[in-house]
Amino acid sequence: MLSFRSIVALVLLSLVVVTVAYITLLDNVATTSHPNSSTQQDDGEPNQPAYIEINPPANSKIQNPKSQTSPQSQIPPTTSHLPPPQSQNPESQTNTQSPIPNPNSKIQTPNSKLQTSTPDPPPPPKKSGSATGYGISSNLTAPKTNLRLAVDKTNKITVAWEEGSNILNNRVYAKQWDGSNWLFLGREEVGVSSTPSRSPSLAISKDNTPIISYMEISLGGTSTIRVKKWDGTTWVTEEYGAGVLAPSDTIPVMALDRSDNPCIAFMDSNNIRTFRWGGGIFNELSPIALEEDADSPMLSINNQNNPIIAYREKDTTIYVKKWDGGKWLDVGAGLTVRTSKEASDIAYALQFPSLCLDSGGNPIIAYHILSYFPWLYVERWSGGKWMELMNYSLSGSEPSVTIARDNNPVMAYRAETVTNSPIYVRKWDGRRSVWQEVDLSATGMGIVVGDVTGTSRNPQVAIGPDGKAVAAWIQHISDTEEYIYIRRQR
Repeated sequence: MLSFRSIVALVLLSLVVVTVAYITLLDNVATTSHPNSSTQQDDGEPNQPAYIEINPPANSKIQNPKSQTSPQSQIPPTTSHLPPPQSQNPESQTNTQSPIPNPNSKIQTPNSKLQTSTPDPPPPPKKSGSATGYGISSNLTAPKTNLRLAVDKTNKITVAWEEGSNILNNRVYAKQWDGSNWLFLGREEVGVSSTPSRSPSLAISKDNTPIISYMEISLGGTSTIRVKKWDGTTWVTEEYGAGVLAPSDTIPVMALDRSDNPCIAFMDSNNIRTFRWGGGIFNELSPIALEEDADSPMLSINNQNNPIIAYREKDTTIYVKKWDGGKWLDVGAGLTVRTSKEASDIAYALQFPSLCLDSGGNPIIAYHILSYFPWLYVERWSGGKWMELMNYSLSGSEPSVTIARDNNPVMAYRAETVTNSPIYVRKWDGRRSVWQEVDLSATGMGIVVGDVTGTSRNPQVAIGPDGKAVAAWIQHISDTEEYIYIRRQR
């Protein structure tokens, strides 16, 4: 029989065991009810990683409300392999961009590690030559004009232009794209000639040799039209003799015939004079007599290896003539203002005619009508008459037209906006009778150079052997800042 002391000891021991068991039971119940209580936030919300979108918009914010006020949460976008969280926000569920975890957050997904990388370094500056920065210009302060563009059979792009603010000291420059850089053809200090020069015209021979003509300026009223060929190192004149004398204020044009012999045309008083190289000299054809107020001509060579000339006269009419071997023949009647479009306008004028030939040797003329708005027109000689390539009129000016490999014309021109004048390039779709945009421009604001404002002018267009268009133009920023830009179709 147990003593009284033994009974008291057993009772006390039982009470201790029951108390310990009860405390343990309460602790287990509390742990089961709140498994994450050790990471609970003061506001009762579970802690979650902070995310930002890849390439967020300018005013985007990190999604975690609490992390928005933390300086550490303002991090640059990073690349992550962490899957996006299952957000309850309907907007975030429809976002196709992967959110980015905050590297400063200590929360990680189970059985996973955050895999982040530092932001990609900024790309290197683009080389001079594309439609960015300073383009291919060397002297940014000198005014530029008379831009010319050509593409050879190997897809090399060559440009020539006149530069300077004093006609007695201007220079003609040429550059060529070698696939990586723009290289001067000739000495950078003086251009294609060591003497003052202006008004270049550019062509590429069958063996991909650039040939250039220009006015060599003299102090008197008469200057000399020079023709030079690039020999891979320098510009040479020996092949084309002493050149052709012409009025100092004229703007000559040049084209190559099927034998790569240059043909030159220019305005002289009331005549258009044309010279063809042959037999070691420049031979003059019969002059084209003019009435009054004529512009400098445009020139091309047809399939019969004879020149075709287009020119404007009296501000209202564009004439096209072709050489038949002995005399000049009219190509249809003169092109005049479309009265249906301009009937309500008081004053108008045809300006900036541009000429090209299709595969059949038929001329295509682009020009703009200057009225309250400049309107563009393109006309093609077909079936013995001029056919207008337009189901509506395009607003713009200074067209440059060339022919694509599918025998449809491609036109570059400048448009007018409130702040600038972007360059557009469009191609004629003969099946649907519309001018379709070419994918180097004509979307939104056309070819726009970053946030550069100012006036785009003197657009030129050419087609490479791959059928892709190349556009060049002068970007006038101010009286002391002008660039030359070139862009190739994608």
